Amino acid sequence: MAQRDLYWFIGHERGAMDLRPPEQVPLMGAIELFASAGVQPFSHKKELLPYQKSTHMNHSATALLKEAPTEHAVHSLIRNRWSARAFSTAPLTHEDVHTLIEAAAWAPSSMNEQPWRYRYALRGSAAFGQLWECLMGGNQPWTKDAAALVVCSGMKLLAKNGQPNNAWKHDLGLANANLLTQALSMNIYGHLMGGFDHAKANEALSIDEVNEEVFCFLALGYLGEAEQLIEPFKTRELTARSRRPLAQTVTAL
Repeated sequence: MAQRDLYWFIGHERGAMDLRPPEQVPLMGAIELFASAGVQPFSHKKELLPYQKSTHMNHSATALLKEAPTEHAVHSLIRNRWSARAFSTAPLTHEDVHTLIEAAAWAPSSMNEQPWRYRYALRGSAAFGQLWECLMGGNQPWTKDAAALVVCSGMKLLAKNGQPNNAWKHDLGLANANLLTQALSMNIYGHLMGGFDHAKANEALSIDEVNEEVFCFLALGYLGEAEQLIEPFKTRELTARSRRPLAQTVTAL
């Protein structure tokens, strides 16, 4: 895979924030749409996401539908994060992706091992097509429109002594959560995928399987319209999100 098309980062890489107002902006509010789900949402004071005051505001019905009907005052960046499939034609820049990776790199990790590794390609590059070919058939129809594809992997052994790092998947998950939260603050949506051909990805990226494992792929981009998707993806894009009641998750001791 050509190095000019594929870019990868480890924990200490840095980037700079691009403050361009994007074309697609999610809309706060209307959690009353979820009353039928049987969850009594907290009455939030609706705070705006960073770019919602821009003239590029797009009142996306899909983003409105997807807002989480939380029971408590959960931050808007968490309430409004969801795994989009419809992406607009607006591109991402290398600087955009660098910003997201830097946010990921500031996640906590066991013994500060920073096991996460990221490789990415922007739409239109040869490497993007090669990464796309690694995805399973259920992910290929909609990921072709993503502005970037990211490969999320982790180092399985501790750098300090070569012993297994039993926390690397947990730590990669924390980094990915940072990445997705930063992305939404920039009105960029992400969709993590476990459906890919592991052998093909290892070969395409020359992965040292003894030390490193590709865990998931990530599609990134600005929000598009659900109508551009084929079924069953269109229906999934237009279905409200839900979670089990909080009482089934938490226990006070």
